[in-house]
Amino acid sequence: MGKVIFAFFKQVKCVFITDGLIQDQVQRNLTIQERNRYKDIELQPLRGGREFGFRFLNDIKWAMAKFVFRYLLRMEDDYFLCLAQNESTMLCHPHADQQIGLWLNKIFRKTFFHDTRLHDHPPASFTRTFDKIKNVCGS
Repeated sequence: MGKVIFAFFKQVKCVFITDGLIQDQVQRNLTIQERNRYKDIELQPLRGGREFGFRFLNDIKWAMAKFVFRYLLRMEDDYFLCLAQNESTMLCHPHADQQIGLWLNKIFRKTFFHDTRLHDHPPASFTRTFDKIKNVCGS
């Protein structure tokens, strides 16, 4: 899923926005089914990849056309929103990967594990071995 938009007025609306030009027909059908079921997914006319500027502009134009709001919060799906904390003791960090470390340091009894099916470094887009793999998530 691409990003989340919260529009604030007298109520809060949470919307998940993702690229709508999905080439894989099965994935496209599943996404449309989920959108129809929960009514909280919007598909934008993008294919994915490096279209960050277009995504941002589409998100804002879509929100302005659909809602009357005083505040708009747009965030990517790899961020966590910290609300209502005392600034002097706030456990938030401007870098999302550092944020988790701050929280984990406050937990005294914890168990760490890593799911070896996950690839996190270096990013797959920088690793040529992923270029020819079909259905990465299925394998």
